[in-house]
Amino acid sequence: MTAALYSAHVCPDDVFNSCDWAEADLALEVVQPVQKLHQYSQQPYDGVSRFKGPPMSKAEVLSHYGDRPGFLQKGITNPQEMLAAVKACNQTQPQQVPLFNFRGLAMHDQDAADGDNAFEVSLGGFVLMRLEGPDGVQCRPGRVEDVFMNVAGERLVRVHWAFLLSDTPMEEYAAYFSGSGAAAAAAVTELPESLRQLHHPGRLWLARNEAVSNCYITCYPLQCIDKPCRVDYVPPGLQHPSSDHSCESGQPRFNLRHDFSYSQVFDPPFSTHEDV
Repeated sequence: MTAALYSAHVCPDDVFNSCDWAEADLALEVVQPVQKLHQYSQQPYDGVSRFKGPPMSKAEVLSHYGDRPGFLQKGITNPQEMLAAVKACNQTQPQQVPLFNFRGLAMHDQDAADGDNAFEVSLGGFVLMRLEGPDGVQCRPGRVEDVFMNVAGERLVRVHWAFLLSDTPMEEYAAYFSGSGAAAAAAVTELPESLRQLHHPGRLWLARNEAVSNCYITCYPLQCIDKPCRVDYVPPGLQHPSSDHSCESGQPRFNLRHDFSYSQVFDPPFSTHEDV
């Protein structure tokens, strides 16, 4: 039996029209879950996070994410396609299918000691991700690439990973150059600026490209976001931001205890790094 189609002109819901949003005639069996998931997406999650604004339009999604396999890119209109997408999200090695993409999040840090615990997360910004590992919980920096609800109703963040010094072979160089004595000091002066900054504890290397970042899990529930973090790009040849006291654009002074910087990308399989 052919699934009934809802015309974009007769879809229910005056506030959010799933057919207009998808720019397609959707089967009734697709319209109903999409409408419900939209209502769910507009509610706070556990009192901690809320998506900012309405879902991105189809034009915005295609412009920002290209052919990444989302609901709009796949052109899902019937229940069979919807079911296949939900099953894909639930696989052990998840192939996430975003339904609604958002521009950011409004969040509250429930563990904050003071009352000022509200913060925002925006696309392109950096956050610390609280992740469970072999050595316990660690906070890892990553750039926010995607904030979305998938077709299974899960609220997720996708990040582009940044590597810490301990993740790279450069840790050995840093250990040597951080030593005392004239030999170490002289050796540092002979290095290019990108390597002279190795002694800064907040030095990062961005994953070279999306393929490198995707060698690791990149999608996590929103509750894995610990807090935003400052990550400054330092063009090759320029001084580290901790040495720049001009505070351009009114930014607070760079804090070596919890701020980060990068000037290179890293490719773990080949242990290569290069300026960007």
